[in-house]
Amino acid sequence: MIWVRYFAKNFRKRILGQKVLAAVLVTAVIGLSYVLVLYLIGAPDLAVPWADFIPEAEIATKTEMARTFGALLGFSIGAILEGSRIRFRVEGSLKKRAVRYLFGLIIMLIIWQGLGSLFPREPIWLGIPLYIIRYGLITLWASYFAPMAFVRLRLAEADPPPEINLKL
Repeated sequence: MIWVRYFAKNFRKRILGQKVLAAVLVTAVIGLSYVLVLYLIGAPDLAVPWADFIPEAEIATKTEMARTFGALLGFSIGAILEGSRIRFRVEGSLKKRAVRYLFGLIIMLIIWQGLGSLFPREPIWLGIPLYIIRYGLITLWASYFAPMAFVRLRLAEADPPPEINLKL
């Protein structure tokens, strides 16, 4: 509600580079907030009965945050690019929708599994950035490259480009 009320109208008027930069900066602020909270909380208390599970839980939390961060980054950039370049329309026959769904899902699974088997998970300092890249590419596919492929393969229609009126 706050976004729509105060920022959305002005955001639509921005050039593409500014929109992408805003998406990257918002995602970076969220990621840095997470790192700041981890720093402020400090090391966990290992004097609790369940202390044996803490290292594994911390690694799981950090990898999940990296996945979320990458997915948000890829999706936000992809949504901005799609709205500017493709303007994909979801309408279509049931057959075309089913083909789009299966095609998009298969490619997404190939990216997910392929990068999952290529990228190492250990050491954690290397695994975290690779999770961000992997999930960023997955959601970039889903939000930008898949709609572009659907339009080019004539599995979907696209809205015409907006007219540009320059007045001096």
